[in-house]
Amino acid sequence: MYSGKKPVRVFYQVWNAPLMTIGGPHLISDVIKLCGGTNVFDRLDVLAPVVDAEAVIAADPQVIVGASAPASNIPGQAMAGDERDLAMWRRWPQIAAVRNRRLLVLDAAVITRHTPRILIGARQLCAAINAARRDR
Repeated sequence: MYSGKKPVRVFYQVWNAPLMTIGGPHLISDVIKLCGGTNVFDRLDVLAPVVDAEAVIAADPQVIVGASAPASNIPGQAMAGDERDLAMWRRWPQIAAVRNRRLLVLDAAVITRHTPRILIGARQLCAAINAARRDR
């Protein structure tokens, strides 16, 4: 579905202190590819590398994604709009994801676990990546 589309640069934030992301061998990196995105740290061979804000700014992601505990106990339910873990990025409006308001918090239960529920997270992530594709 997304194979013929122009890729969207995605930064996936695992943690903010220290700033951690996902490398190329991570399952979430595969989900990003499935959605027509490019993990901006795909070239790193570590599952969860520590990076610095300057590297993220230089990569200029079009979507910044994080995961958090669910707003309820219902797996796959959308978050209540809590972006506190991603709020630091608002200091850099030159980042495409910030400029276009593409900071996304997914339910950790549907994106970080290697279970069939990851399909729910993939659907949500694909929708966000596709929306960012339209921002161009």
